Amino acid sequence: MDPAKRVADLAIVALDKELDGLKPDVLLRPQDVSEGDELTVIGYGPTRTNGSDGSVRRSGTNTIFTVTKFPNGRVREFRFNGSGAHTHDGDSGGPALYFDDGKRWLVGINGGYSEQGEQSWFTATANYGGWIKSQIAKAMRPRAP
Repeated sequence: MDPAKRVADLAIVALDKELDGLKPDVLLRPQDVSEGDELTVIGYGPTRTNGSDGSVRRSGTNTIFTVTKFPNGRVREFRFNGSGAHTHDGDSGGPALYFDDGKRWLVGINGGYSEQGEQSWFTATANYGGWIKSQIAKAMRPRAP
């Protein structure tokens, strides 16, 4: 699909209560990613279309090969080079993380997998930081019983 016609597929999931023993430690990175940045990608599911290994959690690193930008110059999406960790069919929604100074920064969400032999594309999250933060704040408000 033409990158200019894609729309970000982002969501915030609000739970009714905190999960015991879970302390989220991933931060939302406000800076755009760049070609050449090394990121960690995480996926879950089969490693090939209709594969029988559907319960596989994967993670690994890869280097950004190309970025697509909005007219305002912010990064819209990115793709990785052919070597390194890859994502597979069914990994959409998985994160791309940037590690810096002992912190994990969310910089992208797997937006889909092209069946034309291309790798997955990732929606860059920096441009959507305001929307993401507003949705989290909205989800944190007390709800009427």
